[in-house]
Amino acid sequence: MGIEFGRQLRAQRSARGLTQAQLGANTHSRGLISQIETGEREPTAEDLLELAGRLQLAPDQLQAPDHVPLPEEAAHLLHSMAARQACDLRDWSQAAAHAGQAAAAALAARRSGAWWDAASLQAECLLRLHRCVESAALARELLAHPLAATEALAARAHDLLARTEKAQGHPGAAVEHARRAVRAAAGVHLPAGLLLEALRTLVEALAEDGRLEEAWEHCGTLADLADDEPEGALQGKAYWTIGNIAFLRRDHATGAAHHRHATTVLSPANDLGLWAQSTKAAAAARITGGSLDAETVVMLKRAEQAYAVIGGTPEDQAELALLRARWLYSTGQPSQALPLLLEAHSARHLLHPRLATDAAQLLARALEAAGRPDEAQRVLEDASHEFAPAGAPRSAGAPANQT
Repeated sequence: MGIEFGRQLRAQRSARGLTQAQLGANTHSRGLISQIETGEREPTAEDLLELAGRLQLAPDQLQAPDHVPLPEEAAHLLHSMAARQACDLRDWSQAAAHAGQAAAAALAARRSGAWWDAASLQAECLLRLHRCVESAALARELLAHPLAATEALAARAHDLLARTEKAQGHPGAAVEHARRAVRAAAGVHLPAGLLLEALRTLVEALAEDGRLEEAWEHCGTLADLADDEPEGALQGKAYWTIGNIAFLRRDHATGAAHHRHATTVLSPANDLGLWAQSTKAAAAARITGGSLDAETVVMLKRAEQAYAVIGGTPEDQAELALLRARWLYSTGQPSQALPLLLEAHSARHLLHPRLATDAAQLLARALEAAGRPDEAQRVLEDASHEFAPAGAPRSAGAPANQT
């Protein structure tokens, strides 16, 4: 395998933000990983299987070809690199396009593992672009592929499908796929983060479906997994989610403790976009759970400031407007909430169905308070035709389009 294998291993490790020590975990030293990456040491068959599993790849994606690359293979490599670069820049449209081209090239080259990885990335980007139907179709294609017979890839596919169902307002289906992801991930020794992410998706789907007590039962296991995870994004997101569930259950003290814990391991300096998403979701959970204290206001302001820096999507802006309006209305300021509710309602086609319904209901109440009952009635009538009846949002994680 030699140097070409080492280069491929290093590229895949770097693309996932892992250090050599993190990739080696408890079985391979940092020095050994370094030797493999530089070609000084040949990996054994067991090394290949274990390292591929930790990177959530099929083994053939780490094996360097012993022939001159085909044009399709070169195209796959170029588009894969372009997709990763676009992801780093949060240009999800370009990332999805390049990932799709990488998948097509890998398919033409008959490299099934490379196709699976590129198609998975394309589906993730489509989900971020709110193109949920396309993302779900790709997730089902991934799940139907023979590679999904491996537990790690099956877990990834079911987790992705759970998040697409949740984003489309189908919490029951999201729960079912999340359960399957957890079962598959539980059978995988490594990577440990796979089970943590699958369980977090399940907790959020249960909360979205209104099953808060069942979601809370899983939070104990989620906390144990997070405690064992190295400090970073996975751990921070788990603590945010546990805190959100606690607030939705109106256990404000426990929720605040977990949110504070999350801020110690999830730094805005490392990933401001993730920080913004998590902080916004946490502020929403606090307000929904009836916590209107100063800490909630600070969290809301931080989310607004973060999105001002990264320049969020139109959906992000609509969600922020609705979130600020909910806080204003809940604190007895309906007249100040009204302009923001009108803004959120005008962008309702961008919002999750539950959020769009919440915006319409709150706008109607604000219009009533402003002495405009006829307009309030029209808003409710329009909403009854556009959306299925739904209550206030109960999402426990990131916004509906996120991971």
